[in-house]
Amino acid sequence: MVAAQKGDAASYRRLLEAIENWLRNYLGAQHPSADTDDLIQETLLAIHLKRATYDPTQPLLPWVSAIARYKKIDFYRRRKRRREAHTTDFTMIQSSKTISTHTESAEALDHLLDRLPKPQADVIRLVKIEGLSIHDAAMRLGRSPAWVKVNVHRALKAMKQHADGAAP
Repeated sequence: MVAAQKGDAASYRRLLEAIENWLRNYLGAQHPSADTDDLIQETLLAIHLKRATYDPTQPLLPWVSAIARYKKIDFYRRRKRRREAHTTDFTMIQSSKTISTHTESAEALDHLLDRLPKPQADVIRLVKIEGLSIHDAAMRLGRSPAWVKVNVHRALKAMKQHADGAAP
């Protein structure tokens, strides 16, 4: 990793291959193979993006396993949200009253989002509606995770004030 951080492409390629093999054993023992490939790709991408943060005075494996663990948690959170959304959608189809309420809620949400500055509306859509992690939303928007967190907080505060009828 130290050689890779210094720009040695061959070392970096060997490092990623070794990490991929380790991840396949680490994640594959816990998850079905379809999930394993997705998790490995997400973890390798995160390692690539964060390689400059690795401290060469520390062991590499705990750093890699921490990234893998967080990617695994994010992966299954997103899957759970999607599964809950599908279940919720199916339940809503069974009741016209629920559909009407859902439509009104969606319209009210759209109205609140329309009143926000575009950057705040964008982070709410990505983080709160699509279920992206703060990190993933920051990557998609080309911003820092701190910027995303601040804008989510500001947007939610403004939406609450609008919903309560007060000026933000």
